[in-house]
Amino acid sequence: MANEAEAVIEKGNIVIRVPINNLRAALRGAMDAGIIEPGYVITSREAAAKSLCLALNDSDEDGASAVHQMFDAAFERCIEDGAEGFDEAPATAPREGTP
Repeated sequence: MANEAEAVIEKGNIVIRVPINNLRAALRGAMDAGIIEPGYVITSREAAAKSLCLALNDSDEDGASAVHQMFDAAFERCIEDGAEGFDEAPATAPREGTP
């Protein structure tokens, strides 16, 4: 599934696309990776897609969702890799969005 899922920038938004037709392969990949127990199948792609959207947007007690956790991991990877657009702020620099 690595080549069929993508993140792109569209009209000022980061958009993540995973074709619903690839959900069965994604589930197999999660089982093969040991993330979930083997033995599950998707019986309805449309219903599974809706359930996945709910799960991705569902917040835990501290308000973080799976989408937040994904972005946290991506930010960490960018910073560790020295990606463009990120730099260590001077100690006296205000945070973006503050006066």
